[in-house]
Parts: sequence; structure tokens; C-alpha cells
Amino acid sequence: MGCCGSSEANAAETELPIPEWGKPFKCHLKKKGMFDADYDVYNEDGEKWMLVDAVGSMWDDGYVYYLKHRAPGQVDADGNATSTTLGAVNIQGDWDAFSFKVSGAGRDIDIGPFYDVWDGDFDWGMTSEQCIWAVWTYSKRAVIYKDYEMTEQIGWLDITGYGFTSLLGLG
Repeated sequence: MGCCGSSEANAAETELPIPEWGKPFKCHLKKKGMFDADYDVYNEDGEKWMLVDAVGSMWDDGYVYYLKHRAPGQVDADGNATSTTLGAVNIQGDWDAFSFKVSGAGRDIDIGPFYDVWDGDFDWGMTSEQCIWAVWTYSKRAVIYKDYEMTEQIGWLDITGYGFTSLLGLG
């Protein structure tokens, strides 16, 4: 819990059963607090159901998220409250990618009157502009696991953005 770092937390007790594998369900997430990286999961009727527990800190490469559920009276061997981990997501950047490629350049030279920004008047002379343009892509991948130890991968989510950039340099 906290914006700078988050350690493991337990889900709140609930009478609601864990979701069934392969069966769709509707829910919504609500951030626990402004400075907290954890999320409460509510079912479609607005009842608190599970916890998305963020473990890590802003100083790490990112967080690992665990989806947790806790049945009434669920405790470990020592009698401490414990949750069942239903899955894990690693978004620590191990599979992220960025590319940037200059795809063109141009130059424009003019001779004649131009506005001199330093003096605030018009002068006679030469102006030169140089420009390059490039295309870029950025991909962020979240790897989804079935277990807490993150040994059995069950999927991934890949989000990719791309664009075109023009950089203008005055010479």
C-alpha cells in the first residue's frame, strides 16, 4: 500500500464465490486511495469482492499485481488471515519495446526581409530552416500468470502506440 511502495495485503472477507474459469463476469475496480497502488474489485451489484494487490514500488521497474480472494474465516496454518491468489500480472517492463526511425529531412533557405525576434524589427537577409521527421512505436506488455509464483503463463496483454514526429530546428 502507498504510492512509493506496496507490500502484500490480504483481500477483505466475502461470501461471494471466486469467479469461475472461462465464465465471463462483470466487475469494476476502485483505487483504494490516492496514494495507494491497490484496487478493490466490486461485483456488478456493487459488493466488495476481491483485491488487486500491487507489490513493488515506483523505484522498481514496475509493479506485480495479484488478484486475491478471501473466503470467510480463511486463515493460514498460524491462524493469520490469508487470501487465495487467483492470478498474477507482471508489468515490470521486461518485454517493453521502443523504436524511433528518422524517415526524412528537409531544408528551406529564403533571402529577403524577415522579422528579427531579437530586435523586434524587420531586417534584410537570409533565413534557414531545417526539419527532420520520424516515426516511432512504443509497446508495453503485461504477462498474465495463473499462479502466485508466476510459473504458468496463461496470456498477455500487449498495448502498442505509434506516431509521427516532426522536429523543426532553426539555423
